[in-house]
Amino acid sequence: VPPGRILGTTFVLQSVGSLAACALAAAASSLLGDTPLAHEVTVIVSLSILATPLSVPGYWFVASLCSRYTVWALDGALVVCTLLRVWLAMLGAPVVAFAWLAVGQALLGGVILLALSRGRAPGPRCWRISRPEAIRLLREGWPLLASGLAAALGTRLDMVMLTKLAGTVAAGQYTAAVRLSELLQVIPTAIVVSLFPALIHARDANLPGTGLGAFMQALYDLMAALGLAIALPLSLLARPAATALYGSAYAASGPILAAHVWGLVFTCLGVARARWLLATRGTPLLLYTSLLGAGVNASLNLLLIPRHGALGAAWAAVAAQAVTTYVSCALWPALRAPFVQMSRALLLPLRLRSAWRGMAALWRDPVEPTAETETSVV
Repeated sequence: VPPGRILGTTFVLQSVGSLAACALAAAASSLLGDTPLAHEVTVIVSLSILATPLSVPGYWFVASLCSRYTVWALDGALVVCTLLRVWLAMLGAPVVAFAWLAVGQALLGGVILLALSRGRAPGPRCWRISRPEAIRLLREGWPLLASGLAAALGTRLDMVMLTKLAGTVAAGQYTAAVRLSELLQVIPTAIVVSLFPALIHARDANLPGTGLGAFMQALYDLMAALGLAIALPLSLLARPAATALYGSAYAASGPILAAHVWGLVFTCLGVARARWLLATRGTPLLLYTSLLGAGVNASLNLLLIPRHGALGAAWAAVAAQAVTTYVSCALWPALRAPFVQMSRALLLPLRLRSAWRGMAALWRDPVEPTAETETSVV
């Protein structure tokens, strides 16, 4: 399939989806009876979704092993808008101004990405719309959409249940801890996205010792090492970190953060497994495991929150992430290989020498992008 046809069809699908999401956000705000100010802010912030189609060139950059351009665009917009937020805060600007700034950040990131794509990716003039391609993308992508919704539901359900079962104070402490923990999830995502074309190359090569199995073992080892490297020190320094970031009023967030951050180990592994499922056309399994994790999260919240409050919700989130990513692999025969590979990755401290050789190979022999590889990734 010509890249221009894929990019053009993706642009149209994202445009339709962003319009629908923006309308749903405005309708939900009205139905929930938000205050006029809250409704205005919700509508303004939802407009940032309309900038999503501008990120289409980013998919080409990822497929071409040029993710740095996407990072430059999004991080550049983040830095500029963060400085503007500080300036608005010093001026005492109203909350509506910050809402409009969120829209500006999304637009700025998209515009920078489009500018960087000139001469480096098929431009909008080359984009074409294809109905068969749209049907194919929707057919293959709906499990990703549904699993994303299930994961979002699981991460937000604990906050809703915590508010109902333990009160707003506990929910506030939990939210402060979770925000910091979730922020760190950007790191494994960025690494795995940059290595995704190499994963496709390993899948297509399928050579003994250098094929997809060896690549995924090295990737799981890398993700486990990253998760442990973050979770261990942060769990030990959670209380002073929470106090330094949020103030002494949020010191109680420290133990919550110390528990919740261990879910990052399984999140790192889950990011790698999701890309493997995408490469092997196993996205329905991603949906099934996400639904299983959401169910476990809700059940454990009902059991642990009344007894342990926000700390119980944190441990429920860790257990749910472990079930979603790791335990569920033992339940489906098609996921037995990831189960064995992740089991070896979790035993990383016992096999450092062999794991190090595999992880080093991920970066030692970068994959040169070709037209065939680019089409396979997109």
